[in-house]
Amino acid sequence: CPSPPVTLPSPPRSADSVIGPSSDRIQTLDVLRGLALLGMIVVHFHNHTLEIVTGVNEILRTLVWRLVEEKSHGTFALLFGAGFAIQLRRADLRGMPFAGRYLRRLAVLFLFGFVAHAGFGYNVLIGYAVWGVPLLFIRRWSTRALIILAVLSTMSVPLYWRASQQYIRMTQGPEPAAAFMQARIAESRSVWNALHAAEDDNSYGRLLAARLHHMAWFYRQPFFIMPGATITLFIVGLLFVRHRFFEDPLAHRGVIIGLMIFGLVSWVADNWLLDLAPFAIQMAGMLLRNQWLTFTYVGAFLLVVAPRAAWMALLRPIGLAGRMA
Repeated sequence: CPSPPVTLPSPPRSADSVIGPSSDRIQTLDVLRGLALLGMIVVHFHNHTLEIVTGVNEILRTLVWRLVEEKSHGTFALLFGAGFAIQLRRADLRGMPFAGRYLRRLAVLFLFGFVAHAGFGYNVLIGYAVWGVPLLFIRRWSTRALIILAVLSTMSVPLYWRASQQYIRMTQGPEPAAAFMQARIAESRSVWNALHAAEDDNSYGRLLAARLHHMAWFYRQPFFIMPGATITLFIVGLLFVRHRFFEDPLAHRGVIIGLMIFGLVSWVADNWLLDLAPFAIQMAGMLLRNQWLTFTYVGAFLLVVAPRAAWMALLRPIGLAGRMA
């Protein structure tokens, strides 16, 4: 017999009831996902706009890049980790096996990701499918261990480049180290230029071949084969569910405000301050990313919007769109 549905308990301040008593979904997650979806629509729509008014388009492009692009992606990644944690929690409550079903879902996600990248040029989903696998092995780790892993993951890519340069400088000298970086930059430009040239071509066959060539290069790069920000955001989402941030955000006001401040400081520093700082400060700044403004957005939503049932009711259509994930 199929197991009866399990409804997770909701605290009195939650606005989950506005989507109906038969749902066991956390509406906060649906609305956040819908807002992230709206943000990505804005990003991709703007990528295809024309330069109509001189100067205005560049201002809009800068605003979209600074305030929306990586932050919408960051919200999706955070909610991916949250979705993993919710699936795990519900499987545990029902006494059902989890790993096999989860891996099958990741396999399907990988196939969608391959089609999205090869067919349309969007590369996010394969990264989610690949880096979703380690969550199975760390899902029972303590909160402290997960935070340490999140910090190390954030620093992994810049540390790799620093260590590579330093190793070549120590073993071969400063000129080979500089030549190494120049060669990597030239290779990257060559691959991207070939892709852009194919995009301007009239042949979809040549474009598909160029995308496959680009994918063969892309998925061998350090920014993909190292966890980076993806695992960090997955872990944050997992911890948000573990400690019930989404269901009772006001009980965690201090932590959420701290994350909001950290996100805002990281955004300012990464965009305008770190390049001007001494080397030692730049090394310490490896933890600071403009993408962490995601924490500010999510935190503001949880503290200001989520506790207000009337506001959540107004956002119900966005929550319905957010269910599509």
